[in-house]
Amino acid sequence: MVAEGNGAEQNPTCTDSEYVEALLEAARYNDIEDVKNLAAIGVSLDSKDAQGRTALHMASANGNVDIVNYLISNNADVNACNVENNTPLHWACLNGHVEVVKILIIAGADVSRLNRRLWMKLQLVGK
Repeated sequence: MVAEGNGAEQNPTCTDSEYVEALLEAARYNDIEDVKNLAAIGVSLDSKDAQGRTALHMASANGNVDIVNYLISNNADVNACNVENNTPLHWACLNGHVEVVKILIIAGADVSRLNRRLWMKLQLVGK
């Protein structure tokens, strides 16, 4: 959500959900400049959409290493769960993004957390 009183001008025509969607799209499509710009105006990097997805979910699902590293270095929650109880690590494993998997594990991602289908991350590799 947009921080109040942080000195950044806020766009009066853009809702918080629009900022969140912009952040998630930037993370999904590997647009690190937009991710940084949104963070600079106060959009929380842990913001979630209606499905509970964060920017780290989107970057991890798409193998966007630079954005994953940026988000982690700015304290994004590596164990954030969406509505299906999937974490960024679930999505990185499911999509075969081995480098992202390594980065998330080194950053402290929980490798034993189950999603709603009761799958652990390592069970998702190669599905």
